[in-house]
Amino acid sequence: MRAYLGIGSNIEPRLDYLDRAITALEQCGRVIELSPIYETEPLGASAHGWHLNQVVVLDTSLEPDILLASCKQIEQALGRKPYPGYTDREIDIDILLYNDTVLASDELIIPHRALADRNFFLQPLSDVAQLIIEPRSGKTIKQLLDNCPDTLQVKLYEPN
Repeated sequence: MRAYLGIGSNIEPRLDYLDRAITALEQCGRVIELSPIYETEPLGASAHGWHLNQVVVLDTSLEPDILLASCKQIEQALGRKPYPGYTDREIDIDILLYNDTVLASDELIIPHRALADRNFFLQPLSDVAQLIIEPRSGKTIKQLLDNCPDTLQVKLYEPN
């Protein structure tokens, strides 16, 4: 199965957190592609500092609920604590898409509930899956990006 995971961090060392998350995700399957890294404006009044965001394409045999549990374990292992709402995060791992699965449970919604409304998901996802159809809307990722209402800045990350 093909899973598209959004990863992000806005606590230094941001890039290290992304790298460590990618390495840890290899226990969940084979990482087959990475998007470029983007620096994105924070969402929500309680979050500080710009985020680094990236999409990981994972070939996995894990079912979505098991993949979610594994992602949460990775977040905890990298120091993430349970925070309410939008706030600073060492690492955040979201399942954006899982093949053409549509799923809604108390724990997990696939495609991610905010996918079509967040440039920080759509821009890196478009780099690796531009023509993939988002199964709820029937639109390609590129179409969703072109019509995204999000006005927060998303720019290619350029390390100093």
